[in-house]
Amino acid sequence: MNQLETTIVESARQQLSLLQHALARPISDDRNDEMSSAFWMASGYVMLANLADSGLSEVARDALLSIEKEISTAMSQSAKEVV
Repeated sequence: MNQLETTIVESARQQLSLLQHALARPISDDRNDEMSSAFWMASGYVMLANLADSGLSEVARDALLSIEKEISTAMSQSAKEVV
């Protein structure tokens, strides 16, 4: 991966981590705000992996798609806990 790809992947991972931490907190307005912010930021980064001809290397694309799966898993687990 080049420097830009590394920065994108690391930023997506950081937002995933923030999302996971927010989801682990008790339900509150602050938690919901943190969760929403981290989710949308992470989603913005991983969206690049789903664009045709994005210019990302296969390694960077795969890393972002893996993060996308982790986001989905975290959100699904959180939804099960709320129900």
